[in-house]
Amino acid sequence: MKGYRRILVPVDFSAGASEAVRRAADVATHYGAEVCLVHVYEPINYALPGNYPFYMPGQLESVLAECEKRLADAKRDAEGAGIEERTIASGQCRRAT
Repeated sequence: MKGYRRILVPVDFSAGASEAVRRAADVATHYGAEVCLVHVYEPINYALPGNYPFYMPGQLESVLAECEKRLADAKRDAEGAGIEERTIASGQCRRAT
């Protein structure tokens, strides 16, 4: 049976995501696999009259900074579960072209 080489773990900072990180750690340890944690935040764009921005100045940056902080917490959880997490990806959704 072929083992896993890479395990992608999407995290949304919920208790279920924390459990997914722990389970991925178990599988990664067994197979010697790499783990990649990913969190994607897609800002909601509303059509407001007069082309007013939906976000107040600095609000989106604050939300993204909080996501980065919580993703770093998830990385510490992964490391605490006994794996060296290879890559952390974070950012806004982008449409494929």
